[in-house]
Amino acid sequence: MCVFKVSDTLRHSDVFADLVMPQMMAPRAGWENLSEKVEEGRFGSVEECRAVCVGREECRQYSFDEGEGVCRTNVEPRLGRAAALGRRVVSGWIEERIREFREGMEACENGSWPF
Repeated sequence: MCVFKVSDTLRHSDVFADLVMPQMMAPRAGWENLSEKVEEGRFGSVEECRAVCVGREECRQYSFDEGEGVCRTNVEPRLGRAAALGRRVVSGWIEERIREFREGMEACENGSWPF
């Protein structure tokens, strides 16, 4: 659980680190993480799809459609949403790369708002 002091400024990086990122630390069945790049060929398992992503240094997430054998990957991490009813999709993230993404987020230059 995260606790913010009244004087703290809530930033996007805080929301990502405390609320979104913890949900990206394990594969999720029935979940669509909105990966966009459709990989060529038909895949037989989520493990094969994950291996494609791991093999690409810039890839941070993947999704595997079990019904169609389609693997999708993405560079930008996205949490996504529940898969449509009847779709058998498993989504996953490369946990270490998600952590590195978080650590590489630039700090805000100004901690206050102009209004």
